[in-house]
Amino acid sequence: MLIEFQREESYSACAFHLPNLGALPSQSSVSLWYSSAMIRNKPFESFALVFSLLLASDDYIFACDADYYTLETVQKFAQVEKPETLLLASVLADWDVLREQDPTVDLPSPGLLQMKALQIAPDDEMVLNFIANGCYPSNPIEGSLGCNIKRATELTNLDPDNGFYWANLAHYQLGQGEIELALDSYRRAAEAPVFSIGWGEQVYRFTAAAQEVLATSTACSAEIAAGVTAGNLPAFQEFTDTCRALSGQEVWRQACIDLGLNMETKSQTMISRMIGFPLQRIAYEATGDGNNVKAIKVREEQLQTLVREQAGIQDCMDDPDWVDQWLANMREVGEMETLQRMRESVSQC
Repeated sequence: MLIEFQREESYSACAFHLPNLGALPSQSSVSLWYSSAMIRNKPFESFALVFSLLLASDDYIFACDADYYTLETVQKFAQVEKPETLLLASVLADWDVLREQDPTVDLPSPGLLQMKALQIAPDDEMVLNFIANGCYPSNPIEGSLGCNIKRATELTNLDPDNGFYWANLAHYQLGQGEIELALDSYRRAAEAPVFSIGWGEQVYRFTAAAQEVLATSTACSAEIAAGVTAGNLPAFQEFTDTCRALSGQEVWRQACIDLGLNMETKSQTMISRMIGFPLQRIAYEATGDGNNVKAIKVREEQLQTLVREQAGIQDCMDDPDWVDQWLANMREVGEMETLQRMRESVSQC
């Protein structure tokens, strides 16, 4: 049995509502949900749409001048032979809005840039994770060395305690018809003590790289880093596709409930936590369990309240010390715990 992952133009299957985009900072993984939700094969193109929506909001102030979102920035990153700058360039180079600034400019392909980053740092977990995030069995990045089951397995070996790596591996196994192996991987993902897509580490390292190359403020560099990382979010719809396709089997329903609950409670990013809800809901709806469906809705609303509290971050980005603290926390404990730690300081900005 092969699971065919279906691409949709939106993540309506996840069936939850997000706060107004204008009320969220670009540094939030949730505000950039649309980066992978709207246009899966051109993720950063839809991030550009997010930016245009934010620009239309009177309440949002960018940390970077528009001059930083140019082809010249892509070229600067691509010319520095460091994995972080090459990965930054790989996402920006796939943004049609930038390419259209001057169609005569010959930019390297995202896949080639990622291959180069991987050749420089073949054992760097952040590099492997970033590349794995941007590809999936049904639509691999052309030329990338990271879009295969071998790389997915390598990540589980690097960090067997990270549930995201096991879920990612399961989707490759399903694509090859290895249903029992995939079920075991989902169960391991559900039991893992950590569920991390690497958001905090990536933002931390990309901020430093952007600041070094562009010689701009930490706030501007963090905005670019968060945007690029969000433009490379994992293909979360493969989680919902899997749970929906196999919801007729009790063992898979339970695996999806367990994985969804683990993501809801242990994910380091808001967006990963939010994905945990539809995984559980799909399984409960398959058996007509309305009580648990209602309970999930209540917990979703509670998390969305927490999401809205991040809106004040943009007011703090003018304080270099605050930004440094935010980045250090993001790297150490991830987005969710950072929000908890810095809740009071955000309210005072």
